[in-house]
Amino acid sequence: MESQEISLPSPYPWQREAMNIWEAKGKHGIVKVATGAGKTVFALLCALKQPEPTRIKIVVPTIALSRQWKKFIQTYHIPGGIGEWNGKRHSFGDYRFMIYVIDSARFSLSTHILSDMKQNRPVMVIYDECQRYGSEYNRKIFHFLKAPSFRKDLYFSLGLSATPDCAYFHEVISPSIGDIVFDYDLNKAEEDKLVNPYFLFHIGVSFHAKERADYLELTDKISVLQRKILNRFTILRTLDEIEFFRAIEKKSEEGEEDCTLLVNLTYRRNSLVENASSRIECARDLVLSLDRRKRIILFCERIEQTIALKKLLTDASLTRICLYHSEMSEQARKISLDDFSQGEGRILLCCKALDEGLNVPDADVGIVVSSTKSERQRIQRLGRVLRSKEGKDITCLYYIHVHGTNDPNIYLESNRSALRIFEFTYASGAFDNDAYFDLAEDFFSSLAFSPSADLPERKQKVRKCLELGAIRGDGYLPASSLLEKRDQAFTEDERFYYDVMAKLSSFREKEKEDR
Repeated sequence: MESQEISLPSPYPWQREAMNIWEAKGKHGIVKVATGAGKTVFALLCALKQPEPTRIKIVVPTIALSRQWKKFIQTYHIPGGIGEWNGKRHSFGDYRFMIYVIDSARFSLSTHILSDMKQNRPVMVIYDECQRYGSEYNRKIFHFLKAPSFRKDLYFSLGLSATPDCAYFHEVISPSIGDIVFDYDLNKAEEDKLVNPYFLFHIGVSFHAKERADYLELTDKISVLQRKILNRFTILRTLDEIEFFRAIEKKSEEGEEDCTLLVNLTYRRNSLVENASSRIECARDLVLSLDRRKRIILFCERIEQTIALKKLLTDASLTRICLYHSEMSEQARKISLDDFSQGEGRILLCCKALDEGLNVPDADVGIVVSSTKSERQRIQRLGRVLRSKEGKDITCLYYIHVHGTNDPNIYLESNRSALRIFEFTYASGAFDNDAYFDLAEDFFSSLAFSPSADLPERKQKVRKCLELGAIRGDGYLPASSLLEKRDQAFTEDERFYYDVMAKLSSFREKEKEDR
């Protein structure tokens, strides 16, 4: 087969299974795959099984992802050529592969597919990040399905997404691409060692006094207005929170003044929560507490928050910081991403633009400074830092939320494993976890320090190690892993730190046995 001639990677077991299922479904359907588990390779394996003269069309949401796809295909020297169709380039000619950015695909994909079919050519369309294509505007890419010249026997479709469930899924996405035929989630990918094992830290912060007062005032106004609207439109009482707000937005568009006011108040309150000052203060102190060799991605919701955080980190004498957000030029974004990917940058500050599709390799730590309630976005962000790499340690994801607000205090409802999730609070520059520090205090009391002139300094050094071990995640690792780190350490301070952590771990295990 052609795929063997061009030496593609051997498929993982999940890829073979998914391919068989997709083919059994008539080569239609959506494959739900955790970020970093190999969905792009899977799609290419499927595409290369299609016989000539099949034309492969790939739809992506952004030019950056289009460029990534092209580079990936070129890696394997696949014959037939690669065309591009986007706002900057239109490749005219007969290409085996054509990569479309959605903004251009809306007005061209249908024409190109129908043209191929008139020449009796089968067409396979790969819809990458397929959850993006159900909106009123983007669904125009599916117009060919209703054309008189459309030939169902020549059309094959493969949807790719870590989070395909979305608005208009049943109305648009599924009828156009197919049902979800295979689901390979993060838990399965971790079991198969395709993504890195991880710890998840929930860190609760508090408003400053003025922010708290503003939040409570907005909440009172929202509550009064909601009661008024529910008394007027009683049917809305049957809706959940998301459905209720969609209905309010629709009524606002229809001219309902109370609904417009409620939408505005809700956005103001959400903005207040997302921009809470303590978020970036916590993120700064968190970065300062982590190992300076760790590569870190920080996710923000607002561009101004990203810029403010960069200033805080710079003021704290941190360097090698890269920015990535939508108001930067495409070239500037590319340089930032290249610098981070190649190790020139150690810290990547991004705002939404990085959430879907882009391959950001080899990050050790993710810090969610602010986040929407979208499960899709949260899964995408977790996936950004879980890509497996030989020698890579436990990945840590830190999720910062604001106490006593509508900000969820759990990052992923679908992942509540107590074995990997740790609850912290942050205040006045300090991170606290009652269970950990109770154990650490018992451990410290059990230590026998030899009298010496530097005894106070040694005790303080041990306490500092215990504090760092909590928030870095080392305090939860097995002793054997920590002893390996100690033996591989470059400095005496590192060796001391990992030795303390290993002893704490052994103490914890002994405490479990004694209970």
